[in-house]
Amino acid sequence: MKENDVLYFISSVQGGNGPKTIMKEIVKNSSKNYTIVTLDDNEKLDYEQYEKEFNIGIKLKKKGGFNDIYKLFLLIKRFYFIVKKSKPKVIIADGCKLIFLLVGIINILFFLNFKKTKIKIIFRYGNVYSKARQSVDFKSKLLNFLEKLSHKYTPSLIIFPSFFSRDDFKNEVGISNQKTKVIYNPVDIKLIRKEAREKIDHSFFNENDSRKVFVTVASLTYRKGIDYLIEAFTDVVKSHDIKLAIIGEGDRRSEIQKLINENGLNENVKLFGYQKNPYKFINKSYALIHPALWEGFGIVILEAMACGVPVIATKCPGGPKEIIKNNKTGILVKPKSSESLKIAIIKLIQNQQLRDKFAHYSKKEVGKYNTKKITNKYQIEINKLIKKRTK
Repeated sequence: MKENDVLYFISSVQGGNGPKTIMKEIVKNSSKNYTIVTLDDNEKLDYEQYEKEFNIGIKLKKKGGFNDIYKLFLLIKRFYFIVKKSKPKVIIADGCKLIFLLVGIINILFFLNFKKTKIKIIFRYGNVYSKARQSVDFKSKLLNFLEKLSHKYTPSLIIFPSFFSRDDFKNEVGISNQKTKVIYNPVDIKLIRKEAREKIDHSFFNENDSRKVFVTVASLTYRKGIDYLIEAFTDVVKSHDIKLAIIGEGDRRSEIQKLINENGLNENVKLFGYQKNPYKFINKSYALIHPALWEGFGIVILEAMACGVPVIATKCPGGPKEIIKNNKTGILVKPKSSESLKIAIIKLIQNQQLRDKFAHYSKKEVGKYNTKKITNKYQIEINKLIKKRTK
């Protein structure tokens, strides 16, 4: 196989995860040849821009103990041979702890010394490290320690989607400024606005229903703060007849549905699950609510802005407070506060003029995040590293 420019290592290309969106835009807008490697087996990668595709996911009947060690060994072996075969100039590792560990282990322990082979490594870390890497037992403490070593000694560059994410990471891991770069996530404005015009075939979005529909698009996990939003809605619907559409899947779906039932919100709140096109739901909503407890960036905020839909988001650790200009493109509220969410929701309900002002400025502001501008920044960093190989 000929030498490829970039090997992009990502956990999965399925569903609506952020790393997949970033990877797709970078590859789509690049002139480089890309090899894509995923951890998720049985995936079909069908983007024409990919030079080569590999799935290294492994299914074992049993988990835990020796089986986990054996699986890690197989993953290391598979990834090692893919790198040897594809001969990339640059490796971008993005997505999860296991990916950073695999790249680090191969570099440090398995003699595929990237300095000797002149392969340059970029880690893209999209979360808030201090929140995402909280250790609770010996196994997680050990993995976190090994991951820190990988971050310190493997990559030539670590890219973050927000300044908060970078500064938090530096404090936790201990790395220099020269090794880091902040590049905001890109958003395909043209595509979003096109797909946003698609009709929704569901009675919840019936145009004859005068009730305002709010929407949240998020994985149904603890850190997305859906519980606080439902608690806020429980209070708001007592005085305002509104609805909430929740778009997304996750391991807390049954708990969230139970919370909806217990608060008597079945007529006002509905779980729609994962949607391939969430933009049509955002576009038909009165506002998007993003109640996250922490967030590396918050790309759904940009997606709402591209639709001209105002956003209520928490001023949580991470990116939302860097995206939203409070009281100009949206409203920022305290995290973990159903009362703050309630006040912001009622404020928008009662002030259509304010809502329209947010929508107007959002459409103007989102332009600086367009894919061409952002992916060009990635290309600049990749080209810098490729040039360094010849020195």
